[in-house]
Amino acid sequence: AGQTTEVPPAEPPTLRHSEFSTALIRELEWKRFELLISLYFNATGIRAECTQIGADGGIDVKLFRPGEARPYSYVQCKAWGSELVGVSLVRELFGVIAADKLSEGVFATTSNFTPDARAFASANNIALLTTAELLDQLGRLPPENIREILTQVTAGDYTTPSCPQCDRKMIWKGKAGFWGCPKFPVCRSSPIYPRSRTTA
Repeated sequence: AGQTTEVPPAEPPTLRHSEFSTALIRELEWKRFELLISLYFNATGIRAECTQIGADGGIDVKLFRPGEARPYSYVQCKAWGSELVGVSLVRELFGVIAADKLSEGVFATTSNFTPDARAFASANNIALLTTAELLDQLGRLPPENIREILTQVTAGDYTTPSCPQCDRKMIWKGKAGFWGCPKFPVCRSSPIYPRSRTTA
């Protein structure tokens, strides 16, 4: 999961988007971005399951072929701003895939990838999915599927980050400049800092 979020608005947005866009995808908190990825794959006929809250071992979504109980691919998601995903994170995904004896993987991000990351992914059967590529793929789905995915992804507060450990909506700590779990110190989840906005 991506552990950053956009600079927080004064309050959760009340307007609902009528279609997917770069701006909308980059507004999504990390958990909603993972949901978007899983719903997209489900709409293509692939069974996709988000991993549970807590330590995910570097895997956010598991992909299954119809009728099969064992996943054939893992997806890692990073809801980032302008920071590029480097080769080290793609290597980590490859390590998990190789350890579980899978043949492919997907790395999805709201940002982009460094040239080294792209080269490594290409050589190791890992598909890279940026916002632009995701929008292109979503646009190929039937309109009714797009509407259903949009409705689910933007239901309620879709911008305030969820706690990666206990799944509660985090609280903005203005003076400290980060989002914190409302159950702290019972929940020891690390704070989530705002991610920088990007126009790329």
